[in-house]
Amino acid sequence: MNLQNTSETAIDLTRHCTVWTALITPFTRHDEIDFVSLRNLALTQAQAGNGILLLGSTGESLALTLSEQQQVVKFVCQLTLYAPLMVAAGGYNLSAQLAWISYCNALLIDTDLCQTRSNWTIPLVQATFICLNPALHAI
Repeated sequence: MNLQNTSETAIDLTRHCTVWTALITPFTRHDEIDFVSLRNLALTQAQAGNGILLLGSTGESLALTLSEQQQVVKFVCQLTLYAPLMVAAGGYNLSAQLAWISYCNALLIDTDLCQTRSNWTIPLVQATFICLNPALHAI
C-alpha cells in the first residue's frame, strides 16, 4: 500500500478499515484527469481513516481509456498515504482483465473489487488466486 506499506501494515489496515470510499476521478474543463483534485480527494479520505476504492462503483471508469485508468491507479499508488487501496477488477474480456490484474500486481495495492455479471460486487480480500497484494495471501 503506497510507499509506507509493509505486509503487516497492509493486513492491519485492510482488516480494520470500516469505510471504503469509492473515489471519483475528477476531470478538468478540458476533459483531462485533474490530478490536483484527485490528490486532494485521496488525501482527505486517507486522513479520515477510510480505505480508498479506485475505478469502482462510481461509473466513470467505464468511460476512461486503459491509459487513463492506469494513470489514476499509478498516481494514487505513488502518493504517501496511510490507507488501504482497492482497485476495481471486473469486466467481460478475460484476457483484458488478466492483463489489468497483472498491471496492478506491479503496484502496491491491497485488494481488488470484482464485479459479477449480476452486478453484485464481491470484495476479494482473502481470495489468494486474485488478491493483488501478496502480503494478504497469508490471511
